[in-house]
Amino acid sequence: MPPANPPPPDHPTTERRARGRAQSGACSVCGWSAQPDPDHPFSYDTCPRCHAPLLLRFGPGRYRMRRLIGDAPNATLYIANDPRLERRVTLKVENPNACNDDDAPLRIMQEARALAALDHPNIGRIFELRESPDNSFFATEPLETTLADPIASGETLSVPFVLKLLTAATAALDSAHQRGFFHHRLLPSHFLLNDESELRLLGFGAAHTAHGLTDLYPAEAAFLAPEVRDKNPLADERSDFFSLGVIGYALLTGRLPIVPRRHGRKLPLASRFRSELPDDLITLLAQLLRFNAADRPQNFNDLQRQLACLH
Repeated sequence: MPPANPPPPDHPTTERRARGRAQSGACSVCGWSAQPDPDHPFSYDTCPRCHAPLLLRFGPGRYRMRRLIGDAPNATLYIANDPRLERRVTLKVENPNACNDDDAPLRIMQEARALAALDHPNIGRIFELRESPDNSFFATEPLETTLADPIASGETLSVPFVLKLLTAATAALDSAHQRGFFHHRLLPSHFLLNDESELRLLGFGAAHTAHGLTDLYPAEAAFLAPEVRDKNPLADERSDFFSLGVIGYALLTGRLPIVPRRHGRKLPLASRFRSELPDDLITLLAQLLRFNAADRPQNFNDLQRQLACLH
């Protein structure tokens, strides 16, 4: 547990304490710990969680970690500096301790390769992939935040902004599907925003291997379509539409939808929790969240047309 009233990160006491524990790879202010590895390509000037001075260096790597921006079930996202090229990047670092399936080591590599194959303004641009037995990672353009925090805290966003996000995500998914990539893991941590609040999607390629759909982490299930949860090999773009509906519903109402677990049960309409939402938007969210994929929008043209009518 961190101290109840820790000294500020720039306080002399904080720096002395951090220096004293640097060799253990732990922050004395908030308790964050790292695993030193002579082959691990990272260096830490400050604690990624509380920004206290750490003065840690792990191996010969060039990245300097600056800030934690998000956690996913199998990876962690950081803002970092690349002093060699004098630019900021986002690092997605595999968390091997959270992976319990044989396909886990492939997730970072497959996502990186998918990002490299895709070219769309709303899909993250990859700079580098580094693989190691313990912590593989890739670097992308600098991104500031994910949608995980507002969804976890129950924060509601404006209707125009959510429509902008859904429209951008639909365009990105359409482009990816045309290249043969289905997402099937659209989680809040895969929706990232840059410093101009423009959407960049990550997570492509992580759901599929040669063995089919990869195993789910419990935290992912609420955002995924029933057919994806059931590992149905016929899951398609309509499965991604369902996930868009979950995220849109949560951002507009401040709560996750209680999606019926079998066909025929009704979903509570978003207007129950936010009465000023436009009727057409309420109808679209309900359609995206239908249990049966045949009852959702059937293709990207259909979904893009409905979103365009809401702007």
